[in-house]
Amino acid sequence: MNKKGVETTTVNFLGALIIAGIIVFIIIDKVLPAILPKSTNEDEEIPIFYYKTLIKEIKDLKNNDIKKTNLALNRNYILVGFSNNLKEINEDSLNEACGKIELAHSINKPSTCEANGCLCICEVDTGLAEFSGGLIVNCESEKSKCELFKENIIGNEKCEYFLYYDAYKKPVEINITKKQDNIILSKTL
Repeated sequence: MNKKGVETTTVNFLGALIIAGIIVFIIIDKVLPAILPKSTNEDEEIPIFYYKTLIKEIKDLKNNDIKKTNLALNRNYILVGFSNNLKEINEDSLNEACGKIELAHSINKPSTCEANGCLCICEVDTGLAEFSGGLIVNCESEKSKCELFKENIIGNEKCEYFLYYDAYKKPVEINITKKQDNIILSKTL
């Protein structure tokens, strides 16, 4: 084989390799994102999806109805229900029936809720919890969402609030009951 043939073969091979690389880059950069579904931030979207489903279930509820629905949260969110007259949830007033978790400070009822019952999915800062300082709950953050109700959103008839937090993304079944002026939420055991 002559030297010129080897050089021509090498140049042709390198040219083909460069062209193949460009084609692969175009496919990865342009074609695959159009074909594949957009990536989602699962940690934000899954709890919001379940929250919206819960809101719909509550709105469809008639007086004395009982429904069950699923709920999944993560370490970034907490479900908080406020009665009409409640302004804040203090750690001192927490009990197991309504939801008892370690809080760094009180949970303030969002100003958008005013004198209404309110069900919120609130942003959680777990930074202090890792050092046994409790959760910091912010129901007024940009990621938090609240829905107003004329009824109280409570954990049972003796409560003025409802709290549910699960850092482990484990779905749970929630019972929803509507009795007169109360929407009662409770975790199925």
